[in-house]
This record gives sequence, C-alpha cells and structure tokens, in this order.
Amino acid sequence: MATTRANWIYLFHGEDELSSHEAVQGLVARMKDSPMWECNVAFFDGDKLSLPDLAGTCRTSPFLADKRLVIVTNAISRLSEPGRSGGRDQGSSQERAPRGSKKAVTDELLGLLPEVPEFCRLVFLEEQLIPEKDPILKAVRTMGGFVKEHRLDESRLAIWIRERARKIECKISSEAMEELGAAVGPSSRLLNSEMVKLATYCEDRTIEAKDVRMLVSDARKANVFAMVDAMGLRQSEAALRELRKLLTEGDHPLRIMAMVVRQFRLLIQVKELSEAGLPPEEIAQRVGIFFRTVQGIQRQARNFSFQQLEAVYQRLLDFDVQVKTGAWEPEAALELLVMELVRG
Repeated sequence: MATTRANWIYLFHGEDELSSHEAVQGLVARMKDSPMWECNVAFFDGDKLSLPDLAGTCRTSPFLADKRLVIVTNAISRLSEPGRSGGRDQGSSQERAPRGSKKAVTDELLGLLPEVPEFCRLVFLEEQLIPEKDPILKAVRTMGGFVKEHRLDESRLAIWIRERARKIECKISSEAMEELGAAVGPSSRLLNSEMVKLATYCEDRTIEAKDVRMLVSDARKANVFAMVDAMGLRQSEAALRELRKLLTEGDHPLRIMAMVVRQFRLLIQVKELSEAGLPPEEIAQRVGIFFRTVQGIQRQARNFSFQQLEAVYQRLLDFDVQVKTGAWEPEAALELLVMELVRG
C-alpha cells in the first residue's frame, strides 16, 4: 500500500524567524491571485489553538478558489514546553493521556495531519528551532510534507547582514557588520529592526561602526561578558544571575549558547596569540575583533588554563548538539551547564 504524500503540509522553523515569516508571506502572496483570497486564508495562534476549529477550517472547501491556506503559529513549540499544560505528560506512551494534556493535544494534532484535504495548504510557522525527534516534525517529514529549517548562527551573521542591507537598500561597512552582529547576535527579527533604524538615521551614507555603537544597545554583549567573567572566577551566583538576565530579556537559550561558544572560542584564540608574543593590535587583526575588545578577553583568559578552555569548549559543543537534537530541555540544561563549568 503506497504511503500518502502530504505535499500540501509545510513546517518552517528555526532561529532565523524573519526568513520563516517571509517564506509564509510568499505563500500568502500567491493566494492574492484570487479576488476572494481573504476568505480562504486563516491564521491560528498556538497559544490559543482550538483543534476542532483548526480541523473544521482545514476541511472547509475554499470559496470561489481552488485552495485554502491555514497558518498555525508557534503551536509545536508551545506543545514542547515543559510543564505547560499541567497534565501528566511523562507517562507511558501506551497509557491514555489526560484530556487537555500536551500529549493528548499532540496526539490529536497528529491524527488531524493525514486528514488534511489536498485543497488545504496547512502551514506550521515556528519562531524557534524544533528538534528532529519532535513527533509532529517527524510526522510531517514522513508524510512527505515540506520542512524548512531557517538557521542563523554566529558564523553566518556577516553574510546575513550584508544580504539584508542589500534588500533594504542601505550600505554598511564590514566593521559595522561585525559590531552589529556582536551587539545583537543571531536574532534575525532584532537584527532587521536595528538595521532599519540605522538606515533611517544614516540616510544615504554608509552605516559605520560608530553609528552601531551609538544607536544599538550592547547590554546583551555586556551580560555575556560578565557571565564568562564570573565563570572564570568560579562565582556561581554571579554567573547564574547574568544568565538569568539574558533569559529574562527574551534571549533564547540557543542564542545564549551561541554567544558563550563564541566567547570561549575567542578566549582560546587570544590566549594562544598572546602567549606567542603578538601585540594586541595584531591579535585584533588576526582574530577579527576590535582592538578595544582584546584587552578584556586577555584579562578573562588569565582565569583559565589552555586545558580548561579546550575542555569547556568541547563541553559547550556537546551541549549544543544535545539541545538541538532535543535530548535536553534548553533552559534548565543551560543553567546546569553553567554550574558545571563554574565548578571546573
């Protein structure tokens, strides 16, 4: 018996939420070819999702058109949040899940997917990364649905900023791109917002590093620096306090992890070059950071031996894999990791 292929089910997810939103906007734009398109596009918020309403909308024939578009935002990530429903979600998969629990809602949603008619384009839009082991992601992929992961990591920030600058028709120097990436990090929505602000301020001239330093808050970078400082000094309370500041300000644990990984990578590079006798000006040029940043990193590096730095860096990479594959819950695991690294 042939497997049903649900080519009309989509899942866009990842930290580069702006690209995901733009992909969905592209699907909406195609619907506008029909004069009755507004009657055939429906939006559902994952926080207030009613599955009977979603199922009814998906099964309703399009009005004077050949297809219907149904967009569900952040439902999968809401269902994966620990403790959200208060239900007993940790029981055996063979037990009947309590009505209204995360598992029961997930099972109900999984049951809906094969019943989505071909005239309905069902789109899941998730503003964070969904682990590969998630049952809904696995089901969409197995059914032949379209799954697109939009990632934005530290290594690609400059490329992303350059492309975004071209799209919004502004000019930005390479130094300003580095400064902006360091201040904001891999948050596409926030990067875009800051770039629009900078472009408006600078008008027709090139955005320079001094403009970024003046207009873009670097509190995020300062908090990470303070957290790594506390970790190096084995100050567990201070390290956790800075971590919780970042979480409270809305940074996703994976974004924080990317910042911490970057900071320890810089510590290793700067420590090696410093002990090789290179002056701060040359270190800044080789590593690709500002001269004023080198001295602060040199000070931090004195709190770690090479062996400690390499062990911490490897531990961070292992953690990153475990969280991104869904083996660990990000926020709690990040706190435990910080405590582990502080103990050394």
